[in-house]
Amino acid sequence: MEFLVHIGFAKAASTYVQKHLFSGAHPDIGILGGTVATATKSGGDIFTNGTGRQRFVQSFAFDADAARARILAGATPDRRVVAISNEELAGHPYSGGIHGEIIAERIRRTLPEAKVLIVIREQRSMLLSVFADFVTRQNARCGLRRFLASRLQTQIPWHRPEFYCFSHIVGWYRQAFGAANVLALPMECIRQDAPGAIAEICRFAGVRTPDSVLAEPENRRDYVQYAALRLLPGLNALGSPTPANGNTGLGIPDIRRGLLAAVSAALPSAAVRRIVDADARLIEIHLRPLVAADNRQLQGMVGHDLARLGYMMD
Repeated sequence: MEFLVHIGFAKAASTYVQKHLFSGAHPDIGILGGTVATATKSGGDIFTNGTGRQRFVQSFAFDADAARARILAGATPDRRVVAISNEELAGHPYSGGIHGEIIAERIRRTLPEAKVLIVIREQRSMLLSVFADFVTRQNARCGLRRFLASRLQTQIPWHRPEFYCFSHIVGWYRQAFGAANVLALPMECIRQDAPGAIAEICRFAGVRTPDSVLAEPENRRDYVQYAALRLLPGLNALGSPTPANGNTGLGIPDIRRGLLAAVSAALPSAAVRRIVDADARLIEIHLRPLVAADNRQLQGMVGHDLARLGYMMD
């Protein structure tokens, strides 16, 4: 039995890859707990603490032998490869990926022979998508500038631009598992040639390539509601209480939803583009000093031309 761990990242075509390869649909790849051919995330609770949606990461509270036993017990016996796929294994972007290294060490201790897939994404578009999710789905009342450069980092884990310096996580896994056992694949390869990217992952995993795949990644983001909330962030005060709004939401999501739909419908496409472009420029100014140099290091770990794919280079 062989193991493949797909650790993310979030907002990097994870749902698309899971649907095609890590859902039980592929005849050679089994998932934990069954073979249902639907998009799924598996193994998030293996390397974290807690269960269900109440997962957390508690230091000094992990049993690698017990985790491996759980994996073996939940594996599909007639599949060549057992896959674990969950974006949160890379660490959560809202908290700067603070738990990513703890989880990585747990994976190494539990499955030292595993192959590791890391799907990355051009950092400017990834951060914009992360912040858009923060605003639209988490009812955040935090502005972009504060999200990019929040304070009190040692007291409350928060977003950090260093999260997008991917050479650190890719380099760690290459050192821990061996370079030949780690595939770092840019999401842009999936967008440009989805069948080719899926075939590359299958070759890496040592399994056959599916006869056909969908041409387009899943969950393309619609920025209209994002633009509406950037204009009227107070609408999120009406939403459900979440950590992103300091648990101060008024808990009337239906009213928020109705007002947001009305504002979004009235917003001209040109205004949406101006708002998104302005935020994208601010993100680039914030990220370039860090990630442009890091991408030069990352290039040596990725078998694709990052500059041609639009990644910033110094």
